[in-house]
Amino acid sequence: MIYKMKIEPITFVHIGSGQEIDFFSYIILDKTFYRINISNFYSKLKKLENKEKFASILDNLSSKNKEELKKGRQDFRELLEKGIKYLKENAEKNKGIIIYQAKVDDELYQKYIEKKDEFENQFIVYESMRTGLDFLQYIPGSSIKGAMRTALLSYIINNLGLLKDDFKAKGRLKDGKDYEGFILGNYFYDYEKDKIKRNIQKDPFRVLQISDTSFFDKDSTLITESKNYHMKRNKFGEFNIYTEYIMQGKLAEFELSINTDHFNDKYDGIMKNTIKNKEGRNIKFKEFFTIENIAKACNEFYLDKLENDYNKFYNNINEAQQKIKIIEKQDIKKSIDPNKKEFLIRLGKFSQFECITMDNLRNDPGKLKSRNLVLYNGMYYPAGWAKITWEEFKK
Repeated sequence: MIYKMKIEPITFVHIGSGQEIDFFSYIILDKTFYRINISNFYSKLKKLENKEKFASILDNLSSKNKEELKKGRQDFRELLEKGIKYLKENAEKNKGIIIYQAKVDDELYQKYIEKKDEFENQFIVYESMRTGLDFLQYIPGSSIKGAMRTALLSYIINNLGLLKDDFKAKGRLKDGKDYEGFILGNYFYDYEKDKIKRNIQKDPFRVLQISDTSFFDKDSTLITESKNYHMKRNKFGEFNIYTEYIMQGKLAEFELSINTDHFNDKYDGIMKNTIKNKEGRNIKFKEFFTIENIAKACNEFYLDKLENDYNKFYNNINEAQQKIKIIEKQDIKKSIDPNKKEFLIRLGKFSQFECITMDNLRNDPGKLKSRNLVLYNGMYYPAGWAKITWEEFKK
């Protein structure tokens, strides 16, 4: 069965590319971020004196003298700002120089204006996943599948009433990955390396195929700060992270297909007595892998984590620091109607430990100590929350 899916960030989503955008590869003007191809910028400087000035600046930037480095940094920004302002007014000439542009949050923009010439500030921006040609954002299918997998495994564990001690009793099982392999029946013991391994070819989740999303539109990027709030100290940490996010309310599509034909109705599944040595419920894979169960599992798992985050952490921030405004829990919950073909999911950077580990198998963290929050227009948001809707694919 093939389904047409849509994903829409409710807060802000960052799927990292693993790349950093350094201070010399962009400029921020009028609350807009411009990613620059510096080599093309240099090659298109028409006036000889500008090229010579640019070369001199590069020499200063490679100097070991702190004052020369500082001057090189200031001169570089001034020349780049002047060049980009000109290119903004002459759009036909900026091809190959301005790679893409993005919205910048007001508070980050003010911080950039005030501190861009300070030698100590690197202002590194973490890049999101983008296409190689047009530099448009997208979400890999593997990220969506990983988030669904965690919810579905927790659904299995909760329905069978399994606890961590049930797996510890099996001896060689050491962690969540080992438990997962045991539950799904695709594990084996490597005696030579004295460790549990999983046979990917026997992983039941192979029946679930998810494509990368379509590309989000070119205006979908927000660059802002991510701050870590420490509950014990009642304040944010000093180290802030500048990150590209997919903005809330933007849409992309992907395909999800489920093919359970190779499952055996009688034997392929999970029986409680294989884990707890007791008679009990079992789960047949052929019946389990349906779009309805995926939606149910995701809503149960992620709504529970949303409640947990607010009850144990965010509500306490609001009590301790009235000046810190955090999006209301209900503003996230109301985006989802479980009675319709839609469900909640959380993915990407800052999704937090509880959302990427299985229920009943993680160590209880007790009181939550800190959380990362995304700042936008004076409001703080927990990252990664999104809505997924589906409909059956019509040929």
